Amino acid sequence: GLLVELDSEEYATWIKKDENQVRFIAALENAAKIKERSYQILTPFLPISLPIHDAEWIRATEMENNLDIKSIESIRWVKPVEKRSPAQRVAHAIFNLKTPQAAN
Repeated sequence: GLLVELDSEEYATWIKKDENQVRFIAALENAAKIKERSYQILTPFLPISLPIHDAEWIRATEMENNLDIKSIESIRWVKPVEKRSPAQRVAHAIFNLKTPQAAN
């Protein structure tokens, strides 16, 4: 992959616009995709019964924690479900958040 680091907030704002992304990718003359940075946090000891992949549950979690809507991009369990102990009741999860403010 190619990592592009922008040296100003102005350029970062510019590249986030759809029409500018299209132009930027076209200039690379390669099949490319722009992926926004995400910020990961480890959340320990979540009950394994939580529906962490359910969009409604994620939106409710954002509201309960005073986060902007859709600030949680995704959530995944640290350990694969199939490797859990049958008696296991809690597990650690990784939350992928869109902004550093949401991560803090």
